[in-house]
Amino acid sequence: MEKTSKRKRNVLKEQLADEITSGSWSFGQPFPGVQQIARDHHVSYMTAFRAMKLLADEGYLRCQNGVGHFVNYVSGDTPIIHKKVNIITNRLEYNQRKDFFLDALELFRYKGWNVKLLKCPARDISPVAQELNDPDAYSVICGLYVPWQHFQASFGHVAKRILILGSLAENPEITSVVSDEYATIQLAMKHFEKQGRKNIAFLAPDSMGELGALRLGAWKSAVFASGHTHEWAAKHCFSPSQEEEKNREQDIPSELCRWFQDIRKDTDGIIIANYHAAAIAACIECGIRIPEELSVLLIALTHPVLRAAEKHLLSDEIPDIDVLDHNYAGHLRCALEILEERFRSGRNADGCWYFCPPGTIQKCRKR
Repeated sequence: MEKTSKRKRNVLKEQLADEITSGSWSFGQPFPGVQQIARDHHVSYMTAFRAMKLLADEGYLRCQNGVGHFVNYVSGDTPIIHKKVNIITNRLEYNQRKDFFLDALELFRYKGWNVKLLKCPARDISPVAQELNDPDAYSVICGLYVPWQHFQASFGHVAKRILILGSLAENPEITSVVSDEYATIQLAMKHFEKQGRKNIAFLAPDSMGELGALRLGAWKSAVFASGHTHEWAAKHCFSPSQEEEKNREQDIPSELCRWFQDIRKDTDGIIIANYHAAAIAACIECGIRIPEELSVLLIALTHPVLRAAEKHLLSDEIPDIDVLDHNYAGHLRCALEILEERFRSGRNADGCWYFCPPGTIQKCRKR
């Protein structure tokens, strides 16, 4: 009985999908309700309900609670004829980097783009599903997890219209604008070299994906070139795994303290690419004097502001913690250049990576 029900549901789902892809309904048009589908196709309400859910899960339909279902499918060869773009981010990222997003709006508008700024939860893109599938708009996504399986119905269209900023899209068909991690570390090491410091430790990102591996590899190359051994590099790199970080989030500061104490005697500089606040707290607890004993360089998307308790790190109240700007503004400018080229050419480009160079090094500000 269960197999028969499942087969009927899948058959109905395929029939409805064929109707949608054949053009019986256009993008954004209301789709018949579950009861009407059940009547028209002579199936039970539950079979129709489950078939509709499959269509929504695969991106053929968009469900708006309390209103109904709407067609969300777009043909892969639909041309864009207007300069429209959605800049989509999560609410926390927008609040932290509001100035960057407002500047981006002005930059796109100056180039003649009709821009829509959208904010949603970091792991729930359902509020912006319609905009992501809009057949007449591009989208730039920052700081969001996108479940691409929910777009499989029109993925060929979506993949070529979307840009991911600051991280990899985890799918080679989607274009990502990411930091040039190798150039970032090279700039950081030159910064320490000018200070006469060569024993540089590395507090790495917790995620060792492709970009994290590039950053780690650049740091290792630099420390090997300065005469350090593999054993020294292993000892002077702190990078908990994602699972460790998830399970022991409260233990990170204490682990950093132990690490700082362990490397203190033969370290005169440190690149901090993650856990900025925890690392500063660990320095305070260990009594490390900055910059006399340890020169600190933070890598961040924006310039962190020191809190009152962190001012004790500073020599004579002078802000001597440096910040290498991750060049978020550059990511947005790169996105604009890519979309300008795509709109001029009138074609949908295949996915690739664009490497954005790092920004400048500045002093950390105090509150």
